[in-house]
Amino acid sequence: MFLITPVVNKKIVAEGQKIVGSRTISLIGHFSLEQLLNQLVNFSIKLGFALFILVITLKLTKIIKRLIKKSLVNHQVNVTLIPFLITLVDLAGKLVALVVAGSIIGITTTSFVALLGTAGLAIGLALQGSLANFAGGVLILLLRPFSVNDYIQVANHEGRVRAIQIFYTILTSIDNKTIVIPNGNVMKNIIVNYSHEKIRRVKVDVGVSYQTDLVKAKKILEQLARTNKLVLEEPGVSVYVTELAASAVILSLRAWCKRENYFKLKTELLEKIKTTFDQEKINIPYPHLKIDFHSE
Repeated sequence: MFLITPVVNKKIVAEGQKIVGSRTISLIGHFSLEQLLNQLVNFSIKLGFALFILVITLKLTKIIKRLIKKSLVNHQVNVTLIPFLITLVDLAGKLVALVVAGSIIGITTTSFVALLGTAGLAIGLALQGSLANFAGGVLILLLRPFSVNDYIQVANHEGRVRAIQIFYTILTSIDNKTIVIPNGNVMKNIIVNYSHEKIRRVKVDVGVSYQTDLVKAKKILEQLARTNKLVLEEPGVSVYVTELAASAVILSLRAWCKRENYFKLKTELLEKIKTTFDQEKINIPYPHLKIDFHSE
């Protein structure tokens, strides 16, 4: 029995393997380049479409903001709420635009949410003060210790409330200075709202000498208040002796007026008291310094 073994030329086989190998590498390289180009084209299309959607969404957000603001004004919503709500709408619109654009590119919503959560945690740790200011702004809108156009005093500053923003409350002082107070500091301090009540009490303290007829002085003060047109008949006018000071008897005049007339009434009373006391020869004492010289 004979076993026939084919004779193979090793050189030919080796050359054939080289040819096949080079062709395979060429095909793989050609396929990878073509696939890469296709992916780049597809990504460019998606990116362009995502940018288009992003621009459209941002423009729609602006339109929605204007419509919401107009609707809130027409429905006479408290002016304190309008800037805050508009800012929230703006932030929500930008967030939606980013999510939609990211999903078009290929970022899944879950990945986007996870990314936002991680970024939010990092930003939250870095911006604890800003978050406290945001929480303070929310509390101001919920509790409403003051509103826009109220005259308030807070954190050793006072002025008329011009705006309540997400992070800051903006005041305008009497001498027209802009005061920006972080909402976190606003809620941590004592707030004095001078505009909350419709009427206010004006208090004027004046000192008279110990030789003055107190009955006469009290009648003059009461008459000056009652004859002023800005003084309200109710709750009425009162004059009291409030202190026996070192060099004067302190009389306190108390009268009520509308809140918008407070400063005007107080200045009028002070001026009128001075001129009337001068006419009636009632002395308003002030501290004196007496120096005695002794020669030896």
